[in-house]
Amino acid sequence: MASELTLNFTWYEAARSQTAAMRHIDNTIPDVLLGNVRRVAETLEEVRTLLGDHPIRINSWYRCRELNKAIGGSPRSAHMQGLAVDFEAPDGMTNAKAFELVATSDIIFDQLIHERTKSGADWIHLGLRYGDERRQVMAAAGDALGGAMTYRRVALE
Repeated sequence: MASELTLNFTWYEAARSQTAAMRHIDNTIPDVLLGNVRRVAETLEEVRTLLGDHPIRINSWYRCRELNKAIGGSPRSAHMQGLAVDFEAPDGMTNAKAFELVATSDIIFDQLIHERTKSGADWIHLGLRYGDERRQVMAAAGDALGGAMTYRRVALE
């Protein structure tokens, strides 16, 4: 598999996980999910362009079932289908601003969630699905990574 997924994103980024490496979990993306990962990458290209065409940091993308369980992910997580990505805004922009820009854009998504923990973690979750995209815009808060999160809908003008 070539290393470039799209112009600005790689297959390595899509499967990379520090937790998987530390726990010796094989997080190889199955062939059947490659199209899903490519679809998310194409959406991320739109996000990157919207945010000034500056690099965005990918925190978590594809997760095999074992990895998803290890990090405390939802048992129904779109990450396990390669249809979700967690990322951070480009340098010089807050995640809150990036979240607002994506939420009010024409970019098609199923879920957009600004997730934060009391311990200081802060990221944006972008999820896709097949069928009608719901354009759910939410905020989530929790105590720490891997812990329970409380979700609420967000209304943006």
